[in-house]
Amino acid sequence: MTTLGLWVRRIQAIHAPSEFYIVDVKPILQLIDEIFHQTLTHQDTDGLGGIGDYADTAQDLTILYDLLLGFSKLPCSGGGDLDASMMELLRTLKCHTWETKVLRIKNPSVKYVAILKQLSVKSQLKAIDNITESIIKVTKCFVEYVELIQSNYISEDTPPLSDDILLAVNVDNPGKLLSHAYENKDDIPWELTNLADLLDKCHPYIEKMRHEEYYKNLICLFQGPHQDLDNVKYLRALISQKADTRPLEIGTSKSRFNIERLRWRQVLLLISDLSLSNEEIVILDHIYKERQNRAEVECEIVWLPVVDATTWDEAKRFRFEELKSKMPWYAVHDPLIIEPPVIKFIRNDWHFDKKMIIVSLDPQGRVSSLNAIHMLWVWGNLAFPFTDEKDQALWNAESWRLQLVADGIDPTILDWIQEGKYICLYGGDDLEWIRKFTKRAKAVARLAVISLELLYVGRSTATREQIRKVNKVIKTENLSRFWPDYTSNWFFWSRMDSMRCSKAKHHKTVENDEILKEVMTLLSYDGSDQGWVMVWRGSNETARANGQLTLLTLDDFEAWKNQAAQSDFVTTLKDEQIRCHTPYHCIRLTIPGFGPDIPDTVECSEGGREMEKFIIYRCCHD
Repeated sequence: MTTLGLWVRRIQAIHAPSEFYIVDVKPILQLIDEIFHQTLTHQDTDGLGGIGDYADTAQDLTILYDLLLGFSKLPCSGGGDLDASMMELLRTLKCHTWETKVLRIKNPSVKYVAILKQLSVKSQLKAIDNITESIIKVTKCFVEYVELIQSNYISEDTPPLSDDILLAVNVDNPGKLLSHAYENKDDIPWELTNLADLLDKCHPYIEKMRHEEYYKNLICLFQGPHQDLDNVKYLRALISQKADTRPLEIGTSKSRFNIERLRWRQVLLLISDLSLSNEEIVILDHIYKERQNRAEVECEIVWLPVVDATTWDEAKRFRFEELKSKMPWYAVHDPLIIEPPVIKFIRNDWHFDKKMIIVSLDPQGRVSSLNAIHMLWVWGNLAFPFTDEKDQALWNAESWRLQLVADGIDPTILDWIQEGKYICLYGGDDLEWIRKFTKRAKAVARLAVISLELLYVGRSTATREQIRKVNKVIKTENLSRFWPDYTSNWFFWSRMDSMRCSKAKHHKTVENDEILKEVMTLLSYDGSDQGWVMVWRGSNETARANGQLTLLTLDDFEAWKNQAAQSDFVTTLKDEQIRCHTPYHCIRLTIPGFGPDIPDTVECSEGGREMEKFIIYRCCHD
């Protein structure tokens, strides 16, 4: 073993800390640091300030010499032998922890005071500055090292880290520091630099280990048995583990709150990145405020934005504040307080990937739904307490009817149902087809003597600008009714897709579920380049077809108008569509989403054949 190794082993051999001697040195170190910062000269250009304010002559430095000399008179039997003195001092302090020892060991002996006296006043001041700052830096580094040891992520006796730390602390003695000062060196002594470098190398490893443990604890917390009476522990693990902070903020009021505010409440965790759309916020805002009319709906929403801290900048900060300002519910006041292990848990275990999800937590912190967004879009507050079981119960009592299609979007439709009108919803973005269809539909309605309301519902893949252009033509040429706000168009199609996703979650298929079959047919029509039509009488009677088949059937109205007059217009229209149907044109089905939302197979709504699956990458810019 080398001489250096023997020196380290000797130090370790006499280290026997006792709980009785444990001292919290951080407050002491902070006080010492503040005192010295009030007195250090820092070599200002005028030679004034710092110690110079109190000791600008050799006589005034006498007090400092005496103080240093007093420190040097610690018990030691080694005489002038520094190593022997150091070992004797370490034996005296053997029951103290390392961070306590370091505050006591760093004291110059008499010969170092003598070195100091050989310097000029200005050099004396600079030397005192240098040695003081070096001692404080070394001590801070060592306290930090002890904290890392106490974190249990690294071991105190694991070489070479332990050896290097002990050497950096004990070899970096006052003599070397004073020699540095005597030579007027501004750089930091090697041992101090080495110690700082070692700590820098520790931090990534410590952070990695801490994150891994944090992530495993999250899995155990949310997947293990729930024995807690409330949800605070679970929310704190996700948002902020500090009990004395106020990490939550209501964006519209800028008010800050503690997590305790959510105790025993049903909580909907809104998880998204910064691409959250205005339409999503508007619809969720409507549902959130509507809950006030239902005394039984006691829940809160908390926005957890998922961001990448390594690419965080002012533009993203502005976007975050912009989104938060539109939210009357809770949000974290700063996305960066959500720790990386939580982001990893949200992605890996709650399957978040760009598309917004809402995780429902019951008052005890249990996950009652991994994604309640679909039941919120379909049922609104009727889905409270937002469990998968409640969602299934609502579907069991539902059927394919116009109220389901248009619920929460346009109350005028409900009035038309009550008035017994024929209601036609149509979509697509081919203006020539829209003109032909609407004119022909109005003509047939006059011939059949029926009250027909035409309503344009857009297309799922159309941008805000595309919808605006079509709406402008419809209004200018008085073709039909339309929704003037883009949000209604967006919500109509989002609800359709949410119905599909909800049914998929409950393992329904088009073979065993009539509602899903109709939803998939409508989505198939929407995916084609031509338009589509859905005609209703009352709530349940419906006929639907693609745009070309509808025009063909209406053009042939003279052939079936008598039958329509004798029975029912919608029933006759449906029969004629079936009679005239020839699957001559393949259609497309565009499904936004991923994972369990995507069905294994889909049959063509026109020809009944199994459709091929393709992947489409698309970026919309409104």
